[in-house]
Amino acid sequence: MSLQRTSLKVACSAIMGAMAVIITLFGIEIPYPPLPYLKFDLAEIPSILTLGLFDVWCALCVASIHFVALSFLRGWILGPSMKYIAVVSMILGFYLGIRLRRESLSRAFIYGLLMAFVIRCASMSIANYVVLKFISPSFLNYGAECLSRFLNIDVREIGAMGLIVVFTAIFNVLHTLLSALPLYVLMRELKRRGIPWYEGL
Repeated sequence: MSLQRTSLKVACSAIMGAMAVIITLFGIEIPYPPLPYLKFDLAEIPSILTLGLFDVWCALCVASIHFVALSFLRGWILGPSMKYIAVVSMILGFYLGIRLRRESLSRAFIYGLLMAFVIRCASMSIANYVVLKFISPSFLNYGAECLSRFLNIDVREIGAMGLIVVFTAIFNVLHTLLSALPLYVLMRELKRRGIPWYEGL
């Protein structure tokens, strides 16, 4: 890899990382009704777009920049850490899935999307269980209250932990789809222009 190409990757990763931070500062988020503390966050999009523009390492770099900025801006580590796990697992899922079917754009995207669903949901289910069970058990009560209001039933009677994990998984599937759509548009445009969309993959 040429020095010029490396410099371009570093510069663009920094720009995309800064874009993710700016989106966060503007508070472009949509609450998830069943569990309002979960929010659909457009700041994930720069990380996944960087995967399509360059490669998995640049995408992880953008996610890392966003994680550091979130930790600094919000003054605590748990929330930013959960976001980081979600984004990194999604990036790795797309990367692995796309590599399986690079001969076709539509198949590559579908495989990437499915792998991103599986890896992100599995990672976040484990992470949420650990947080609710061991790190912050009091947060389980808050989640149960939110879900009880949404479903209009007392979820504690039928297993609050299980339902919270299930609804969190649904959130992660929806968020992955939201973050993935701009990547598909980018990949399709690169293909239309005759640029190898799989170059970094």
